[in-house]
Amino acid sequence: MQQDDKEKTQSRLIEQARLSSLGQKVGSIFHDMCSPLISIEDSAYFIKMYTEDIIKALETNSKDKILASINQIVERCNRVDARVKFMKEMRNTVIAQSKQEEMCKWEKFAPQSVLEKVKFFAVEDIREHKCTLIVENTVDENVKIYGKEVSLIQVLNNLITNSAEAYGKNGKIEVTVVQKDDVIEFSVKDTAGGMPLEVQSKILLNEMVTTKGQDGNGIGVYSSYLIIKDYFKGKMWFESKEGGGTTFFIDIPIAVKTA
Repeated sequence: MQQDDKEKTQSRLIEQARLSSLGQKVGSIFHDMCSPLISIEDSAYFIKMYTEDIIKALETNSKDKILASINQIVERCNRVDARVKFMKEMRNTVIAQSKQEEMCKWEKFAPQSVLEKVKFFAVEDIREHKCTLIVENTVDENVKIYGKEVSLIQVLNNLITNSAEAYGKNGKIEVTVVQKDDVIEFSVKDTAGGMPLEVQSKILLNEMVTTKGQDGNGIGVYSSYLIIKDYFKGKMWFESKEGGGTTFFIDIPIAVKTA
């Protein structure tokens, strides 16, 4: 009976965390969409410019200039297509969350897919804090993990944001993904000074403990820990040294490896 109560409490905490952060997530997602929108706007400008170059080149019958401009237009169109597709995917995610449905389907997906989206959403925070994001993935592209991809993206982005805010300015954040036996291990490392010992002893045990003092919402790391445990059957832990830095680790079981 106690186990059932504990599971219900964990589920409730996850749901509370999701709902309380929903408004922030929606705002953050649309904020992060500024980068691809600016890129699309730039591409439209350059497509117009290259089209004008083609018209001028036609007057002089300069085939080389015409071909070069056409290649540039094709490249710009491909960039726009990729960004629009990704924005549609994120839009669908926001709609699902706003209806208080499941964050996404339980599915098998590759770590690289997660990393591409994490880098996309981390752009604004990294730029705002003038940090450098280094991402390294050594996992075979055919290796899959099972769970809710959007949830894992949110957890990793939360950890990256925490690191960027801990630095304030000009820091280096390293995200590494490796395979260890039958698990995939994600890590987010910074050298932003580490966490106080009193925070370290409680941060994965109490939803009201935060690394951000009065500026935090008190649920980020703890709810992330519960999400990894419940949505991925995984583990989450950290190593931190006061005056040094902090590394968060996430282990998720491998779902399948295809030929």
